[in-house]
Amino acid sequence: MPRKPLRHTFRRLAVALTCCLGAVGAQAYTNDADCLMDWAESLVPSVLSPAQQPTQALGTAYSFRAYPNTGVLFGVGEGNVVAIGGALGYQLLTLGTTASLLPAARAANCGGTSSTVNQVCTQMVVPAYFYATKAAWTTLTKNTTPLIAIANVNTGPGTAVDSQFVATIQAARAAGHRVKGYVYTSYGTRSSSAVLADMEAWSKLYGVEDYFLDEVSALAADLPYYRTVLQTAYAKNSSRRFMLNPGAAPDKAYFSIVPNVEIVVYEAPWSNYTANSLPAWLDEFASQSWIMALKATQAQMQEAATVARQRKFAGFFATDVSTFTAGLPSYWTQETAQAGCR
Repeated sequence: MPRKPLRHTFRRLAVALTCCLGAVGAQAYTNDADCLMDWAESLVPSVLSPAQQPTQALGTAYSFRAYPNTGVLFGVGEGNVVAIGGALGYQLLTLGTTASLLPAARAANCGGTSSTVNQVCTQMVVPAYFYATKAAWTTLTKNTTPLIAIANVNTGPGTAVDSQFVATIQAARAAGHRVKGYVYTSYGTRSSSAVLADMEAWSKLYGVEDYFLDEVSALAADLPYYRTVLQTAYAKNSSRRFMLNPGAAPDKAYFSIVPNVEIVVYEAPWSNYTANSLPAWLDEFASQSWIMALKATQAQMQEAATVARQRKFAGFFATDVSTFTAGLPSYWTQETAQAGCR
C-alpha cells in the first residue's frame, strides 16, 4: 500500500471527525481510549485491520492497538489521537486531540449502530491563567469530562522553559484535556513576527501546537493581518489549531482563515447579553463558535450553557471570579456538569 494514499486517508479522517463534533448525542463508554479506537475502526476498516485487536499500553502515557494486516499502530496518548507504522512511515502522525474528537466518538456510540440523535455535545474552554502549581490546575486536570485549558505562562509562553508548566501541561494532556497556548495580537497592531514567535516558543518550550489568540479584531479590514499570521503558522504545521477571541461576532470571513478555526463570539458580563448579541447567521458556524460569560452568577452560568447548547455552539465558559488569574469559578462543579452530551 503506497504511503501517500494512506496518509491522505488519515488526514481526511481527521478533518471528517472534527466536522462531526456536536452533531449527535452520546452514550456512556467505560474506556475513552477504546471508545476512540473502536470508532476509528468503524470508519477506516481497511486500514485498521483486522478490527478489535487487543489494547496495549506503552508506559502510562499511551494506549494503542497494532493491526497486523497493515502494520499500523493506532492509539491515544498525551491528549492526542495518533497513528504510526506500515505505509504511514515511522514519524508519529497526530490526527487531533482526544478532547476534540471524543465527543463525536461517543456520539457515534463508538462505532456502534444505535446512536442517539438530536443531542448536542457541549464542550468547556477554561482560561487557566493561574500559575502551574496552583490547586486550580489540579482541580481542572481531574475533571472527568475532556475540556480545553488555555495556559498562560507570562502573557504568552515566556522566553525560557518553566518546568512547573511542563509538568502541568503534560498532566492535563494525559488526563485527556486539550491545552492551548495564550498569544495576544493587540487587535491586529502587534507585529505578526512577534505573534508567530510566541507560537514557535510554545511549540519549542512546551510542545504546544494549539493556540488561543487574544485581543483579536472583528473587523474585515484586519483580515489580511490574521490571514498572514494563521496561514503562516498553519503552513509550518498543519496539525496546529487556533481559537480567536474577538469577544463578539466577527466578519464572516474569519471563520474560513484556516481549517477548523474556532472563535469566541461573546466575551462580556452575562448581564450585558441580549438576543442580539449573537446574530442568527452564527448558526452557519455553530461548531466553531464559543461563549465566555463574565461576572456570571451560577444562574447566569446555566443560562449561558443553555444558549450554547440551544445554538449548537462548540462550547462555553462562565466565571464569577474577577480575573482569569484568580482561579476557577465558585460553581466549578455545577458548571462542569453543564458540559457533555445531552
